[in-house]
Amino acid sequence: NTPAFCKFKKQLFHSPLACILHSLCAAMTVPETVLFSNQYYCCIIYSFTAYIADYEEQVLLSCIMHGWCLKCLAHQMDLDQDALQCCCEHTELIIKELDLQTLWNKF
Repeated sequence: NTPAFCKFKKQLFHSPLACILHSLCAAMTVPETVLFSNQYYCCIIYSFTAYIADYEEQVLLSCIMHGWCLKCLAHQMDLDQDALQCCCEHTELIIKELDLQTLWNKF
């Protein structure tokens, strides 16, 4: 269970999913006109439904760190502390300020 092997396992899981789902991207962003059984046409955009998974699989699928809070910046050993809420601006700032290697290994 070295860090390199853990990274390999994640990439092995995510890469095929990314390839499979990439082909569906157009159907999930561009409306399609479809004739329904009531003889009316409607514009629809396809989407996925709920996916039931255990915690480990949810962590893997959502690309978050195991044991970390998805909503706030609290440390995993003290999730009851007052902490800043996660937001897109914070995410964009750390991506801008830190390189991917540092984010992966230290953040």
